[in-house]
Amino acid sequence: MVYARFDKYRKARTVQFLNDALDIFTLEDAKKLKLESKYKLLIDTIDKLNAIWKSSRGSKLTSQLKELDTLRGSIYAGFKVTIDTWSRNHFDDAKRKMAKEVISSVQVYSSGFNELPYQEETAVLRSLVKTLNDLHTDKLIALNMQDWIIKLEEVNNQFEKRYIERTQELSVRNEGEINKARQEAVASYRTLISLFDARFMIAEDENNENLDLFKKISNQLKQLAEQHNAAALRTKDSQKGAEIDDDEEIDDNDDTTNDENEVVENEQ
Repeated sequence: MVYARFDKYRKARTVQFLNDALDIFTLEDAKKLKLESKYKLLIDTIDKLNAIWKSSRGSKLTSQLKELDTLRGSIYAGFKVTIDTWSRNHFDDAKRKMAKEVISSVQVYSSGFNELPYQEETAVLRSLVKTLNDLHTDKLIALNMQDWIIKLEEVNNQFEKRYIERTQELSVRNEGEINKARQEAVASYRTLISLFDARFMIAEDENNENLDLFKKISNQLKQLAEQHNAAALRTKDSQKGAEIDDDEEIDDNDDTTNDENEVVENEQ
C-alpha cells in the first residue's frame, strides 16, 4: 500500500487526509474486520484534532485575509487578461507591441499561481510588481495600466501585514496544542493501518470472507494517499510542515474540513 507522507503535509492537509480516510474506512467496516477498538480510538483523536484545528482558524483576521486575497487575485487576473488581450488585439500597433513585452514578464510568474499557498502567492506578486516597475513603467503609463500595479502592490502589502499578524496571534494561542493533537491522530491512524495490513495478509493467505472488503479499503486508501502526496509535493507543502497553514482551513461540511473545517474549508 502507498502510505500518507504525513512528514510532508501541512497541518491542514493532515486534517483533510484523516477525515477523508474515515469516509473510506467506516466504523461498519471496522466492525466487520474486527478492528473496532482501534478505529474508535482513531475517531476520538481525529475529533479532538478537528475541534482544536477549527478553533485555531477562528482568528478575526482570517476573514480579512480571505477578502484581501480575493481582491488581489481579482486585480491580478484583470490586469493579466487585459494586457494579454491587448498584446494580440490592440488596434494600435505600438501599444500592441508594448503589451506583448509586458505580458511576457507576467507569464514568467503565472505558472501554477492559483495553487500557491498564501505566503508564496504574496512573494510572487511582490516580485511581479518589482519586475513590472523596473522594466515596464513607461509602457504601463502609455497603456494607462500603471494604476493597476499600484493597487496590486498596495493590496498585497496589506495582505502580508495581516498575514503576519494572524500567524503571530495563532502561534501564541495554541500552536503547541495543535501539534500534539496532530501527532496523536497520526499515531492512531498508523496503528490502525498497521493492524489492518497484518489482518489483510492473513485474509489473503486464508482466502477470508472479508478479503474483498480488505482489498476495496486498501485500494481506496492507496489512491487517497497518492492524491495527497502528489498535491503536497506540487504545492511545496513539504517546506512548510511545521508552520501554521495559511490557505487551507477546515470545511464545516467535510468534517473535517480543510480546507481547511477540515474539518477543512476550501479556501489557496
